[in-house]
Amino acid sequence: MKRLSVIFTTLCLVGTLMAQIQGIIVNSDGDLISGVLVNGESKCSKGNPNRYTTGYDGYFCLRYDGGKEMKLKISGENVEAAEYKIAAADSALFHVVCVKSKVPVEKDNYKFGSASGVRKDIRYRTLESGARMSSDDAVALTAVADYKAAGEHSVKLLPEAEPDVAAPSMASAANNVRAGMLTAGEVNDFAKWHLWNSIMTQSHATYAKIWELYPRERHTLHLTNRSGSPLFDAQVLLLGQKGDTLWQARTDNTGKAELWADFNSADGKKGTNADKVVVSYQGLEQVIPVSGDLHISMDVECPANRAVDVMFLVDATGSMGDEIRYMQAELDNVVERVQGIDSSLNIRTGAVFYRDHGDDYLCRISTLNSEVSVTREFMKKQRASGGGDYEEAVGEALMAAVNSSDWSREAVARIAFLVLDAPPHNDSVNVALIQKQLRAAAAQGIRLVPVVCSGMQEEGEYLFRAMALATNGTSLFLTDDSRIGDTHLKPTTDKLEVEMLNDMMVRVISEFSAVPDCQIEQWAQDNLEQSSTDQFVPNPFETQDLEDYHVPEVPEILTAAQVMSLRPNPCQGQFQVVIMSDVENLFLVDLTGKTLMNLGAHNAGDMVDINVRGFSTGIYFVKAFRAGKWYTQKEIVK
Repeated sequence: MKRLSVIFTTLCLVGTLMAQIQGIIVNSDGDLISGVLVNGESKCSKGNPNRYTTGYDGYFCLRYDGGKEMKLKISGENVEAAEYKIAAADSALFHVVCVKSKVPVEKDNYKFGSASGVRKDIRYRTLESGARMSSDDAVALTAVADYKAAGEHSVKLLPEAEPDVAAPSMASAANNVRAGMLTAGEVNDFAKWHLWNSIMTQSHATYAKIWELYPRERHTLHLTNRSGSPLFDAQVLLLGQKGDTLWQARTDNTGKAELWADFNSADGKKGTNADKVVVSYQGLEQVIPVSGDLHISMDVECPANRAVDVMFLVDATGSMGDEIRYMQAELDNVVERVQGIDSSLNIRTGAVFYRDHGDDYLCRISTLNSEVSVTREFMKKQRASGGGDYEEAVGEALMAAVNSSDWSREAVARIAFLVLDAPPHNDSVNVALIQKQLRAAAAQGIRLVPVVCSGMQEEGEYLFRAMALATNGTSLFLTDDSRIGDTHLKPTTDKLEVEMLNDMMVRVISEFSAVPDCQIEQWAQDNLEQSSTDQFVPNPFETQDLEDYHVPEVPEILTAAQVMSLRPNPCQGQFQVVIMSDVENLFLVDLTGKTLMNLGAHNAGDMVDINVRGFSTGIYFVKAFRAGKWYTQKEIVK
């Protein structure tokens, strides 16, 4: 019996190496359908996922596992489910799978139609579901004509001449694809820290165990100079009782460093060994105990460095096909807009596009460059293809980006946007790789900002939110509001403010790069005169979900000025909040959304003193929750 099992396994392996099932998904009008899950099942594929989600080109490719036949199961939100049987003799054919669409296909989709000069020796088979397909149409294959893997597969897809409609690169998207179309929401877990514990230990506990990431015991250091200005890019070590390094980070533009006592410990017991913090800046070093106040002031001048590095890591596998054309337009515009964020900043941009093992490439990188046109041109040439399973080579992409020698040695901010719709493989090798790259990114001060696209599941949600926490970043999630792409995951949080992705990414870069001018008086006055709106500064936690919140009847809608006032403003060391109307919660929040103080409920007439002597010069927000609504006032600390 054991011998038969070995023989059967060998036959399956041979089948996997020898052949593939490939084709395209179309409807009866010849429209190529993206976002369709193609699942191959046979006796050999049990316990070994064999699936592919089509991109904009409708293409899929599965390994043929041997045996007499394979079942091809088609499913997706916008198509009727169908099942086909492919015999071993037909495994070498190119399959044109005709499905019934549930909704009209976008007009800008690329057609599967006739083209001149296309090879006529391609052997194909049409799997029909009420399809109207001619043989001439079936051999045109116009949208997949330049598929990169053609040379690797038994079926050649390259035409002998250019077809009428070439497979589109990211740059040749339809005319109606433009910047400012995708919508997203931000989840800043530093702003709602109390919610994270329940996510990690309850709703997403299974995924925490899979990735072995437990952002739990957090220590926040605050570093300023003698005049109160934030000292950014200082090296910070969190040491254990035996002198071992538990975590290494660098201070951000607000002078803060996020330190984790034991990021990979499931039991949480080892984290209690955190003993002291060592800060190194411009040849000076200070050591303070963890048990004390983690505020340090050094007798140095204001930092003059204004370097900002922004890297984009983009999943370019086939499953990104439903959104990558739009994403390219957004990223192109973001790169263009970063030049106008602050004329005093020296901004460089770069990009990494990645796929998975077995594709025609693993990573392509455009190194950081002060000429944004270099990054823009690189991104325009990329397109979505390849993949074949759910997980992708995220760890290798991180390694390529983090280990790049091009990151500035000294910088206000180093930001890496991770644009993707799938997590890495979760075997022990990849889990260890992710953990190593997170520690390396944190040590270099590279702040990871995941941008989660359609198709992501909760397993990936947990991982990417944990990655943002590890590196002092934040998490962005595309939403269904744009009606672009497939269904998007709704992140586990209390409330999600939706804005345009384009504006959100520029805002994040601005928030992570903003530093006060050393001419404090003028800087404070200029910022105080600016609008105090903070529409997208993440709200601190509510006492209960807003959806279930009973809003009390109030005689009128108040303004922030009618709820509270701040004095003095600007302040130095301390300011007072005068409560003018009863509030249920009061918080102090910094520019990046981190909740710094929970000041509780207060009644009209209360005066709340807030001590900010250990805080750096900067912009802060006082947020009050009243009758189901948040009210915000800006405070300048100098």
